[in-house]
Amino acid sequence: MAQQKVKLDLQIAKERGMAEEMAKTLQGVVCTIPAKVSEENRLYGSITVRDILNALAKQAISVDKKMILLSEPIKTLGSFQVPVRVYKEVEPTITVEIIAES
Repeated sequence: MAQQKVKLDLQIAKERGMAEEMAKTLQGVVCTIPAKVSEENRLYGSITVRDILNALAKQAISVDKKMILLSEPIKTLGSFQVPVRVYKEVEPTITVEIIAES
């Protein structure tokens, strides 16, 4: 029983260490997403988790869609701070910039 607890503690420590390394990689990442806008600078549609995943993939950053904590789709141009839950209590934020598509 004690050996299993030690193994489990080591596994948790290893996973947390890997999560903290990934958090360092994600911290400060800026992903720019061009979007179609109307003449009043309103988005046609909205930016979702899938759009953010695609923008991160273009930067060779791979995360699971469940990790991106977007409370609601983005519907305006601008810069937004989006948390990414890498591990329990490890949530770096990335900057998502929505720009008008040219």
